[in-house]
Amino acid sequence: MRRTERQGRVGLMLNVRRETWNRSSVLPALKHPTISTLSNHNWVAVNTIIEESEPGKLSATEGRRAQGIVEYPAQ
Repeated sequence: MRRTERQGRVGLMLNVRRETWNRSSVLPALKHPTISTLSNHNWVAVNTIIEESEPGKLSATEGRRAQGIVEYPAQ
């Protein structure tokens, strides 16, 4: 991602129970989130890039009982 594309965006990683994750989730993404299976197959890891000012970004994940939510600068 070029520097101009990174400005105003953050990365978001979280773990969600597979049964509550919907691929058409309301969680915003730059394009498409990366969904990975965890060692516990009942859970998936979600990694996405979102607009820093995106309203409700964490409330969307909390509604899905997300755990281990990490927000990091897009570099």
